[in-house]
Amino acid sequence: METAAYIALGSNLGDREGHLEAAVSALRASPGIWGVSASPFYETEPVLAPGAPTGQGKFLNGVAVVKTELPAEQLLAVLKKIEADRGRPTQAERAFQGPRPLDLDILLYGGEVIAQEGLNVPHPRMHELLVRAQTVVRHRAGRGTPRIETHRCAVAGSVGDAGQMSTLKINEVFYSIQGESTRAGLPCVFIRLTGCHLRCGYCDTEYAFHEGNRREIDDVIAEAERLGKGCDLYEITGGEPLLQKPVHELMTKLCDMGKTVLIETSGACDISLCDPRVIRIMDLKTPGSGEVARNLWSNIEHLNKRDEVKFVLCSREDYEWARGVIHEHKLAERVAAVLVSATHETPSGKELPGCTGLPLHDLAQWVLEDNLPVRLQTQLHKLIWDPSTRGV
Repeated sequence: METAAYIALGSNLGDREGHLEAAVSALRASPGIWGVSASPFYETEPVLAPGAPTGQGKFLNGVAVVKTELPAEQLLAVLKKIEADRGRPTQAERAFQGPRPLDLDILLYGGEVIAQEGLNVPHPRMHELLVRAQTVVRHRAGRGTPRIETHRCAVAGSVGDAGQMSTLKINEVFYSIQGESTRAGLPCVFIRLTGCHLRCGYCDTEYAFHEGNRREIDDVIAEAERLGKGCDLYEITGGEPLLQKPVHELMTKLCDMGKTVLIETSGACDISLCDPRVIRIMDLKTPGSGEVARNLWSNIEHLNKRDEVKFVLCSREDYEWARGVIHEHKLAERVAAVLVSATHETPSGKELPGCTGLPLHDLAQWVLEDNLPVRLQTQLHKLIWDPSTRGV
């Protein structure tokens, strides 16, 4: 079966342009891969995690789009062989995030959400890489340079026609008490989608990164109606629900049924394509989350008086950062409510670093001292049930 895949190209060692051009040529020559096109190349500063070697040179980057009949795991193996052929050491041999002659990553593979060791799709930096490539294309349009089409989807990257399927990978569907937002305390039907491209230290739904089953949208709605017993308040959550393009079909169908539909989404995903009847609860990631660089600031222009913005705060520094964002962007005037909450102490997980807790009393005091135009919220469901309980 033909699948469209997007591949990130990068090099910051040796003949950078030569390495990238060779990678594109190798993709074109690989069995099971065809229709290869690539963006112009562009330069970026290295993004390094703690412990990575410092003083590295700038990266030359690009994005290629291919059509393939290879499963994602086999496509990844092809990319690893191309890297090795250009002199990149194996993972066991190379320094952690050290300079490399060639770095190839799968950004998108059709409409799939894949989370396994060594392969996470959509790629955590997908939005940044695709938007950079698209910007370069726009700047060079009309100069005879090769073009790459980067279609917008819910997370500002696309899977083309493959994303039009009427199925979703669902983690769980349940009926409970709404624990957050201005509707806290109300009965609510929750539909949790699988997959997330962020790894916030305080995340309490790590199980949603991978677990789930692909289901037809109408089947999901039927289960939600059965569990909800006539409830008209629905929340779409995750993971990150906007990673799966068919979520828009789900939300529109629920709105057509007369439901009040909330979507809880990170500030790292494009919210502009949501049905205008949907109430968007957008989380802006603070420095303490570890994902502040992923915020898609253009989302703020799409917010309206029905939407809500949420900050999960880990420290005084997070509070001061959020306070600045609230004032700079006049969020209290822009949306129905600005929500702030304090982190609970969270142990590390398989993929998460965990975080320390912020005393709710401290956060309340800071809000009062500054007369900050926000709503202080708790996670009500964690007060009713054990915090580790699923399906509540």
